This record gives sequence, structure tokens and C-alpha cells, in this order.
Amino acid sequence: MAAKAVRVIGPGRAGRSFARGLEKAGWRVAGVLGRDDDVTAAAEGVDLLVLAVPDGAVAAVAAAVRPVPACVVAHLAGALGLDVLAPHERRASVHPLRSLPTPTSDLAGAWFAVAGDALAAEVVADLDGRVVAVDDAARTAYHAAAVIASNHLVALLGSVERVAATAGVPLDAFLDLVRGTVDNVELLGPAGALGLDVLALHPRRASIHPLRSLPTPTSDLAGAWFAVAGDPLAAEVVADLDGRLVEVDDEARTAYHAAAVVASNHLVALLGSVERIAAAAGVPLEAFLDLVRGTVDNVELLGPAAALTGPVARGDWDTVARHLEAIPASEREAYEVLAKGAARLAAADLPVSWSLSAADPAFVAPSGDQKGPANSEGGA
Repeated sequence: MAAKAVRVIGPGRAGRSFARGLEKAGWRVAGVLGRDDDVTAAAEGVDLLVLAVPDGAVAAVAAAVRPVPACVVAHLAGALGLDVLAPHERRASVHPLRSLPTPTSDLAGAWFAVAGDALAAEVVADLDGRVVAVDDAARTAYHAAAVIASNHLVALLGSVERVAATAGVPLDAFLDLVRGTVDNVELLGPAGALGLDVLALHPRRASIHPLRSLPTPTSDLAGAWFAVAGDPLAAEVVADLDGRLVEVDDEARTAYHAAAVVASNHLVALLGSVERIAAAAGVPLEAFLDLVRGTVDNVELLGPAAALTGPVARGDWDTVARHLEAIPASEREAYEVLAKGAARLAAADLPVSWSLSAADPAFVAPSGDQKGPANSEGGA
């Protein structure tokens, strides 16, 4: 049997990652087209045409391609339904629930939200992925949950980085705690906020705060970061636990603990929002946890600013507007705060229509007064 053939429009991170993944799975890649290429005949001679372009460009690009009855035309936009592919008889959407920070991002094992032609499920199987079906009615709410789980998580970690820097603690020190929180959804205790003054009766004093979630009495401390102060014995304790040490004096203790709370407790709150919004779309929280873990890995590798993807990073305020309209009113304020955090991280200007809070009854969702680049950069 001849290998299936795919062509991709959009040479960004998402498009090239799909092309690479399908080529590894045995598909024939018939080219990756960019903004200056003529796409009229892009559906000819292939089984699948992937539109890896920004949400706002999908309909126009699809309309520019001459329909071929045998070819499935699929977009990667998490928030869009199949109607934007209307000129084409066979349509599909295949949205990866994984952050794609590079053009060679691995898609194996990722969850994909799919709809439309049955070839979409075959594509996911060939990529060694996992399928969750999301119909058009639930699509925008689903995508809002994905953006919170990934892009807003990066914004949250950007806040951790900035706050921790005032205490002289690197972001790396918190990432083990973040991963433990994702694994255990465990709340961090309050002891990390205290200085040595609470031990005033004792001449030799120390504080040893583990930056790791401890869900059981037998939780392993090996490899954990510890914030220490006071007597040198504290450093010996950390070394004997096979831990990593960062010194935090009493003056910096509260800022340090604030960063730890953001990295753990606020992450739990963020995942609670993901769970509630995703439930309305019929998608389990589990489907987003691989995206969350991959996002944390990307932040560790690249830093928050470089790891940020998604609509705010692309300047795609039309998608942000659709999210705010689709999610419950009770979730909008948190979404807006984190979207603003993402804009700060991306050094992007907010739309002028964001002069009111999303929680304000008079709020009108932004209407896309900023435009994104021509090629999708992947992620949510």
C-alpha cells in the first residue's frame, strides 16, 4: 500500500512539528508552504492538507485552496469548528494538547482534540497520540481551558520568576514543586513564610523549607530544593537528604514564600479553572495534564518568555474575545488576569477595549484590535 501523503500550509512550529511527526510515521510529506506560496493547488495529490495558520487566517486560506474531493483539509486551531473549512467536502480539526516551542517538537503521546473526517483519528494514531472528540459547540470552551493550562501557566511561572528574583531565588528552584503539585494536586503548607525570629528562645536556629509537595508521610526528599537560613547545620541536613540548597534570609523570606505559593497553591487554582471549563466541553482534566507538564518542561528549558505560545503571544485578540464569551462569567476575571500576565511576558500591548475588568457587568470582550503574524507558532 502506498504511503499516505500530507502537505502543510504554515511553516511555523506547529506546521513543521506535524510534518516531522507524520514523516517519521511513514507519511510522504509533499511540502510545507509559506505565506508567499500559491496555495491554489495545495490539496492536489495528497490525502491530507494541514492548515497550520493562525485562527483568523484559517477561513481565508481554506477558501484559497481549490477543493479536491479525495483530500481531507484539516486545521489545527483549537477554538474553531469545521465551518471555516466550508469549501471542502472532507474536513477535520486536529488540535494538539501539547506546547510546541520548536519546529521539531515531539507529538508522540500527546492528547489531540479531533472532529470531522475519520482520517483525523488515523493521523493521531500514526502520531502515537491520544484522541478526545470535541464537537463544534464545545470547541471554544475547550480551547479556553487549553490556553489556561498552557499559556496562562507560563504567565503564572513568569510571576514566580519575577517575585522569586527579589528574594534571590532562581525559578529552577520552584519547578520541582510545580511538577509535584501537578502530580499530587497538593497544597503547600504555610511554614515556609516564617523567619528565624519565631525560634527566639534558642541560640542556634535554622529554617529548612522544602520546595516540594509532600502528599504522604513517606514522600521522598532526594533531589528537592530547600530554602535555608541560620545555623550551618541546616546545609548539612540538606546535603544528607541529597537535596539542593538556596539561602533565603529573613528579609527575603516573605517574597520567597509568595513565589512558592504562586507556584503551588495558585497553580492548583489554575487547574481547578481548567477542570471546570473543560467539563463543560466534555473533556477530562487528565487530557490537559500532559500539556501542563510539557509546558513546565519548556519553561525550564527556554525560560517563561521564550516558552510562551498561544493567542496572546500571537496578538490574536479575536480568539481571546471568543474565549471570554464562551466561558462562564465566574471564570472570566481569572482568565483576564492571566491573559494580562501573558501580555506582560510577551511585551504585548493590550487592546484598548480592556479598560474594564472582565468581571465588570459593563465589560465588552476585546474585538481583535491587534493582529497576529501570518504563521501559527503552535501550542494552545
